[in-house]
Amino acid sequence: VLPRAGNLALNKPFVGSDPNLSGWNGLTDGLWDPAAPGCFASGKEDKFPKTVTIDLQQAVSIASLVTATLPNSSTRNVELSVGQTADGDFKTVDTHEFIQGKEEKFTYSFPAVTARFVRLTFKDHYPNGQYSPLHVFLTEVEVFGPDAAAQK
Repeated sequence: VLPRAGNLALNKPFVGSDPNLSGWNGLTDGLWDPAAPGCFASGKEDKFPKTVTIDLQQAVSIASLVTATLPNSSTRNVELSVGQTADGDFKTVDTHEFIQGKEEKFTYSFPAVTARFVRLTFKDHYPNGQYSPLHVFLTEVEVFGPDAAAQK
């Protein structure tokens, strides 16, 4: 799958609270790949919540975020928040509970907001999965402005 036009997160840097040291770092590469290195996975610390924060590198107007999980991952409740700095002024704009055992693509939609940082918080996890249940997975993250969100 090729990266979609208007994706504000494409190739932007990100930081996870529990980094994966095995090459699962494809969160913003635009590939929607279900395997390393094109897929994102956290490390396997047993402490939740875990976060991943994407730096859009400038304040922009955003109104949707699209992401997906692997069919057999332990990814469960994921909260989306946005902020102007990386230091804690985040505002929650949406939450979603992913269904285990199903490859699920989900679009978080919300009233347009200006933000530089996008944070996904993995609030908890399913107790089992194909991999360690302490890993959480996303195949990609795409962020769109209000004009692109209206066209979907």
